[in-house]
Amino acid sequence: MSAQNPSPLQDAAAIALAATQNPRTHSAEIITLKHTALSCKMRNGKREEITAEENYSLQIRILAEVKTSGSTSKTQLAEASGTTSDLSPQTISELVSRIREMAKLAPPDPALGLAEPEQLAKNPPALNQNDPDTPAPQQLLNQCQEMDEIGRATSGVTASESAEANFSRSHLTHRASNGLEYSSTTTLAAISAAMVAGENADMQVDWESSLARHSKDLEPAADIAAKAAQRAVARLNPEPPKSTTTDAIFEPRVAAGFLSALAGAANGEALTRGTSFLIGREEQKILPEHLSLIDDPLREKGLASKAVDAEGLATKKLTLFASGTFAQPLLDLASARRLKREPSANASGRGSPSPGTSNLHLHGGNIPLETLLQSMGGGTGEGVWITDLFGFGFNPVTGDWSRAAAGFKIRNGQRAEPISGFTLAGNILNFLPTLKAGDDLKFRTATNSPSLLVHNLTLAGAS
Repeated sequence: MSAQNPSPLQDAAAIALAATQNPRTHSAEIITLKHTALSCKMRNGKREEITAEENYSLQIRILAEVKTSGSTSKTQLAEASGTTSDLSPQTISELVSRIREMAKLAPPDPALGLAEPEQLAKNPPALNQNDPDTPAPQQLLNQCQEMDEIGRATSGVTASESAEANFSRSHLTHRASNGLEYSSTTTLAAISAAMVAGENADMQVDWESSLARHSKDLEPAADIAAKAAQRAVARLNPEPPKSTTTDAIFEPRVAAGFLSALAGAANGEALTRGTSFLIGREEQKILPEHLSLIDDPLREKGLASKAVDAEGLATKKLTLFASGTFAQPLLDLASARRLKREPSANASGRGSPSPGTSNLHLHGGNIPLETLLQSMGGGTGEGVWITDLFGFGFNPVTGDWSRAAAGFKIRNGQRAEPISGFTLAGNILNFLPTLKAGDDLKFRTATNSPSLLVHNLTLAGAS
């Protein structure tokens, strides 16, 4: 069976779409997915698993007409959906019947509805997301073995927690009663290593990874293992810092959390539900004027790239924050209707779509890391370097932010001893307008940030 032409799924999709076409169904969409994956894992020189899998799924979403209660009853749409891996005609027919009955019991929503035929994407571009070559199991095993050996050979490392290599391919088709017919094939290659330094109460673990659409674009396995090992060893013997008010540099992989918080506040669902700190602040500076928050679904080989969104609309590059100000919300069809705006083609989560990001990044950071370090503490070079955040402590309505953290002390503009067992807190509306962004932006995941320097956070640590 070809990944480009998985005929059992095509047949199942045709059966499902035909089954939904009757007077009791207003509209429907059918999504099929064929997913194949190959993975291996080693730990402390031993193979823990080598697996291969192939999965099929069929998802059906039905929008049915229901009458609202009350003296001014109207006919509105309600939705329900279901998924099966059994592609037999009988199972599909039974699933359609159950979904149709569930839709009649679901709450009506005047904002529901598929895209109009003229809104659908025409000739979407190819984004080079399908690696034509599938690695052999031995290739993945070699990567695992190399990471395991290099990590354990590093001075200070006492064990390898894991060394993993994975490759997957997904073929998706999306058909709907509005005429939508779309298919895509994507691949994902990944390697990761987690290393242990120290023992017993002094044990520290850290990790590194690389993700890419094409295997050849992965970072070298040796580099991933070395970075994971170095990070673990550097964390040995941490102490809690004293409670104070401090500047903090967030390294890129934790700084990305601030971008996710901003995107969440710019989400159309949050705006319509009143759960966003951006409501009433459309004209306020949220970021420094030279910084922009950009969502780019059309980046070639991007880990979250998509030429067509989950509702069949052609995607486009979107600037959520421009010149420091909130410029454009993330909108699917339903949230756009509620806000009386045009959709931004940011529907995610096929089957029951909602607004979401694709390849999100902060643009405009231009300060060398050394300069950021020297500028901390009002030019004294004093502060903290944050490598890990734990737990969840963010209020999307007020902007209050509080997280347990770990990292390093910054002294005289240099990274010093490791620290842990403390909490950082502040309000995102107070500290984002004055943050400083480094020049070290790299596109390694779906959400990418440079290093960020945040001023005047409250640090709760040792008394």
